[in-house]
Amino acid sequence: MKPGAAASVADPSPNNLPLQVNQFIGREREMTAIKGLLTTTRLLTLTGAGGSGKTRLALQIATDLQKEFADGVWWVELAALSDPLLAPHAVTSVLGIPERAGRPVTEALSDALRRKHLLLVLDNCEHVLAGCVQLIETLLHTCGQVHILVTSREALTISGETTWLVVPLRAPDVSQPPSIEELQSYEAVQLFVERARSVRPSFTLTTENAPAVAQVCHRLDGMPLAIELAAARMRALSAEQIVARLDHAYQLLTGGSRTALPRQQTLRAAMDWSYDLLPAHEQDFFRRLSVFAGSFSFEAAEAICAGEPGAAGEAYDALDVLSSLIDKSLVVMEQRGSAARYRLLEPVRQYGQDKLQESGEAAQTRRAHRDWYARLAEQTESETQQAQQEVWFERLEEEHDNLRAALGWSLEREEAETAARIAAAIHRFWLLRGHMSEGRSFLERALAAYPAKTVTRVRALYAAAILASLQDDYSTGKRLAHESLALSRELAERRETGYALYVLGRLARIEGDYAGAARLFEESLALFRQLGRREDIALVLSGLGLTVLYLGDSERAAALSEESLEISRELGDSRGIASWLANLSVVMLARGDDTRARALCEESLAIRRALGYKGGCAHSLALLGRITLHQGAYERAVACFTESLALRQETGEKEGVAVALEGLAAVAGAQWRPVHAARLYGFAASLRSALGAPLPPIDRPVYQQSVATVHAQLDEPAFLNAWAQGQAMTREEALAEAAQVTAQTHAASPSTPMDTTPASPTRVRPFGLTTREIDVLRLVTQGLTTNQIAEQLIISPRTADAHLRSIYSKLAVTSRAAATRTAIERQLV
Repeated sequence: MKPGAAASVADPSPNNLPLQVNQFIGREREMTAIKGLLTTTRLLTLTGAGGSGKTRLALQIATDLQKEFADGVWWVELAALSDPLLAPHAVTSVLGIPERAGRPVTEALSDALRRKHLLLVLDNCEHVLAGCVQLIETLLHTCGQVHILVTSREALTISGETTWLVVPLRAPDVSQPPSIEELQSYEAVQLFVERARSVRPSFTLTTENAPAVAQVCHRLDGMPLAIELAAARMRALSAEQIVARLDHAYQLLTGGSRTALPRQQTLRAAMDWSYDLLPAHEQDFFRRLSVFAGSFSFEAAEAICAGEPGAAGEAYDALDVLSSLIDKSLVVMEQRGSAARYRLLEPVRQYGQDKLQESGEAAQTRRAHRDWYARLAEQTESETQQAQQEVWFERLEEEHDNLRAALGWSLEREEAETAARIAAAIHRFWLLRGHMSEGRSFLERALAAYPAKTVTRVRALYAAAILASLQDDYSTGKRLAHESLALSRELAERRETGYALYVLGRLARIEGDYAGAARLFEESLALFRQLGRREDIALVLSGLGLTVLYLGDSERAAALSEESLEISRELGDSRGIASWLANLSVVMLARGDDTRARALCEESLAIRRALGYKGGCAHSLALLGRITLHQGAYERAVACFTESLALRQETGEKEGVAVALEGLAAVAGAQWRPVHAARLYGFAASLRSALGAPLPPIDRPVYQQSVATVHAQLDEPAFLNAWAQGQAMTREEALAEAAQVTAQTHAASPSTPMDTTPASPTRVRPFGLTTREIDVLRLVTQGLTTNQIAEQLIISPRTADAHLRSIYSKLAVTSRAAATRTAIERQLV
């Protein structure tokens, strides 16, 4: 879910609607009419001038209609986009629909929403109209229950569209001054008073100030944004002073005419007036802020916008200037966790961009913006090798719109070298946060525009190769990696040659060419040994160790893994130590030494916990889950997979979610809960397919064996049905399914380990029921009471009751009747 108001348990339907921090004023009749139209039309476009209140009206309507759409109301903000082709990507990001290489994003959206009953709100479409039109036409023709509400300065002009012009709020006619009571009935006045009180709580409408308030609302023609900007000045000015300044602004704008003005000119007048009130250094800072796409941090604003001292040469504090702009309603502050983020409302940002262009410093400011985000990307690339990877990736997520803008501007200016540097630096972020298609697109565009034979191109090539291979496009991945290798050799960049060989080795191993992978790893290793790059030696040794393990040489695999671990210990590289401990654990597990495998993995997990490395902890936990599952310690395995799942969700590593769910499915299968297992496997398979992240060939044998075990516990129709149910699940439903597996496993009595003796000569017990529980369940189906069951089995009533509670938990039922029905339907007794 994107930043905004996350849906709570009490919400009538899922949504990501932004929180409304102040009261919505007026427009009751418009809202009633628009909500009525949305029941008869599937596409409604709110049109009107910038600042007329389209966005706020759409948000209020969406909030009111939440109960009407079973699959939610979803808000998609398009203002930060500059490329129409990115409009569908913005929708997939909000809805959590993964993208896949070679498949149009609109097709993925169409498939995902085909059976959904939801309201999609696309805000600020006018600058990406072409992309929105194509997307909307597709959804209208393929998704019969999807309704779309659009805000745009102009209509889409497509078949099936209903348009609604958002007019200004009702304002008083000052030619016949109304009484205070009548004045309070005007929506424009209500808005002014409400917002004035937010900056001056003691403000009230009086006989003395009523004429001036009426003048403000009338002269601003009821435009909501203009009124809010004017009301914000009540912190320092009286209503009468505001009227005087508005007169001056109109004269500047219209050459002295005071007749009724076009609404856009009215908004421009309010913006000009607000801008002209700023000191020169605040004007400089404000217009430079318009370079940001979406939100921004204070650090970025200070570095990019502060510039030189003010016009008179005086120094100023950037934080003071930003605070002043917030007070004047030109900048909005948003709290994101423990940090503050800032943004300009879109009409304000567009005004600022006009001023920036007029100043002649647009190119200079955009270059400063691009360079700052290039440095951030490269700093993140180095920091991702340390313990704070998730912190930095979260920062990149917040700055994604600005990174897109920096990449786009570099490509527009034919400065593709910088675009390639940024894209190569953040390719791991794109990989782990599910933006692989977008990342590949930027890398491919940068590579196409930047044919120069440089080390930057080498790095961009192998970054693109990694993303391609992870989307199952191995041919493209190998082509890019081979080009990277050839160019690095031509440039005599030996370290980059080593990395290119390493990438090719990984690709070969993923495809199952273990002998080829070993040769490539060996060549990479030889290079790094010559260069004396011990951290890189450890990296390749570990990759080579796993490869020779798959070739059947477990002894050499252990030796190689031990060497990589020893190097990291000598270097004091805690992160490397944890990684190579985990890899050595895999080797030990393959050699049948479960005890050492578990000890190594637990040591890896302890180091990663100490580092605060959540992604690493999730990896170690998933591996520990595999080991403990192999040992038959189901409760421990479930605990590991469950924690790994929670961490993967927290870090946004979507493929890791699939791994954790596959682990829980394996536990459910081992405990004879095949329906749960098949559903989880089905959802994980669907998630991998959507991500374009198939299970690597090296992991498939164990996976296939586990799925076959589940398949054997069900007849063919039941298995296929459960798998299909899993594929159709939402993420929330899959997580609920996983929670059931966790609860049922932990509910099993630790003092009664699962008996491996079949309940009968021809059948193995399903659902993890023990022999005694089968006996108890059989008597339950015969209608016996607890005391009668105890008497029949020669046990105490308390023990019989404990067995019943365990049976209910394992069967996921809450009553004798439900247990009896399940036992008969599934032929358990």
